[in-house]
Parts: sequence; structure tokens; C-alpha cells
Amino acid sequence: MKSGEVSYIHFDAKYRLQDLTQFINRKSNNDELLESEEKEITEEKASETINSYKRGDLLKMHTYNDAIRRTIGSYVLYPGENADKTHKFNVYDEIMPGVGAFAIRPGYKDLGQKVLADFIREIIDFKTNQSARQYRKDYFENMVIQSPSESNPAKIDNESKFEYQMIGFVRDEYFSFLQENGHLPTSLEDFTSKKDFEFYFYFYAIKNGKVYTIHKETTKAKYLRITTTDLRDCKVEFGYKFQHLEPWEAEVDSIELVSKEALKEKLVSLYGENSFTPENGFHADYYYLAKAKVTRYLKSGIIAITVDENEDISAYSPKVIPRNCGL
Repeated sequence: MKSGEVSYIHFDAKYRLQDLTQFINRKSNNDELLESEEKEITEEKASETINSYKRGDLLKMHTYNDAIRRTIGSYVLYPGENADKTHKFNVYDEIMPGVGAFAIRPGYKDLGQKVLADFIREIIDFKTNQSARQYRKDYFENMVIQSPSESNPAKIDNESKFEYQMIGFVRDEYFSFLQENGHLPTSLEDFTSKKDFEFYFYFYAIKNGKVYTIHKETTKAKYLRITTTDLRDCKVEFGYKFQHLEPWEAEVDSIELVSKEALKEKLVSLYGENSFTPENGFHADYYYLAKAKVTRYLKSGIIAITVDENEDISAYSPKVIPRNCGL
């Protein structure tokens, strides 16, 4: 299972004692406290049915679904006598998300186990059905969950065996600013003469209420290549080659979500008082901001694109490829 693509199913056992008082033999000098405990026990016994489940149990299952991220199903296990008596309630017309109850009686080996096992197999089959609404919903939900929030930047996983690379578009005026102020190398000689070429790469996250789509592996991309050719002019499909990538590679430290105002502050913190400001200003309300450092100079600026999803994502968002598919 890929990281971030997990769904949780909860089974909550509700096995209550028939007579709680026989297990309690407390002596208390506080008569008021003892009376309160006895009243609580009496009310608990009166409100529950031993061989069934309470309405409150199902309400708690709804709470699990709503409160625990990635949960798509929560079910009560209760000591019912009828093994075939199950109660499943689907939120929509598919098996998930849902809540319900299964009769699993202790002491009877086969009672209810087959029904529960069949249900678990049904869940597994459902989760692999790519046409299901839940599968499609999870795909985009996982993409959002993996992306950074304003208070929690996405740190790059350096331990992952999969290495991804972003291909990002940088406008000419920002590219010129970076080179002129020593944040990008202008040649191999320039690269070898200096150690630190740090810069920020940013792109649209939210503009005028519109949320811009990103590739699902964007926040896992450890490496960055940039181009000054507008990605909207590149038809990104299998076999297509970018001819205008800069001949160097940068490593990404983290990616965070920042407001327009926070972006300006971040740029000033790295570039100083004479920071970069676009001629026409910043247009988006929120940006994804990656801090990167040039670490390798390359022989060529050509790289192949092999990831199908790149064709469908926003032209304002970087493309993402496996690092080993190109130079």
C-alpha cells in the first residue's frame, strides 16, 4: 500500500456484563459516592439490551467516521445469538462509507465469523474497484492530505526508494532576478566557483477561490529542474521531450503552503531588502513554496516525460516525473 493511500475500517466490540454488581464489592466510607455508583450501574443495565446493540453504539460509529481521518467504515461487534443477523447502513449507494453491527457471540467458534469474513473480502474487492466513487474520492483526498498546510510544511522523504523530480516553469523576470543576484549559476564555471545557490520556487495553489490541481507526487519530489518555456505550450505526453530545461538540478528541502503576504515575507527573508516583486504583482491568494538548492550541473537540458497524470494537471503546476527517466 502506497504511503498516504490508506483507509481505516473500525470494529468496536460491545460486550457488556449481564450483572455488573456481582463483580463489584467495594467498601466506601463515602455513602453518597457509593449511592451514585450504584445508580449509574442501575441506569446502565436498564438502558441496554444484553444480546443486541444500542442506538447510541451506531451513533458512535458515525462519530468514528467523521472524526478519524481516512475512516470509511465503523461497525459494532455484539454478542447476538443470530449469526446471520447483521445491520449495515451505507451512507450512499456503495458499500463504503458505512456503519453497522455484526453479531459475533463468544464461545461459539463459527457463529458470525463467516459473515464478518465475507464482509471483509467484500471491502477488499470494493477498494480495488477503480470505478467506485469512493476510489475516485480517495485519490483526490489523499492528494490533498499529503499536501502541506499553512502551519505544517511537507518535508521531503529522503528515505523513500522512489525519487521524483519536478519540472517547474519560472517566468523570465524571476529567472533573470535569480541569476543576476547570484541565486542561480550562469555556467559550469560559475557553479564550481560558488557553494550555495539557494532560491525559492513557487506556483499557484489558490486563486480567486479556484484550487489548482497538482500531481499527486508533487510534495514527494526531492529534485527540481526548471524551464522558462511556459508549460501551457508543452504538450506533455509519453515520449515528449523538454528542450529548454536549465542544465542543472536542485534539491528540494520542503514545500509549504503560504499566503500572498507570507510569500512576500519569505522572499525578503532569503533575498534581502531588494527582494523580487513581479512587474504585475502577485495574482494568487495562496502559493506552494519550495525552498531549493542547486546541487548538480548537468550535460544537457533534455529530459523525457513518462507520467500519464501530467497531461491532466494544471498548466500552472509543475510536472512530476521519476528521476531516473531522464538526465
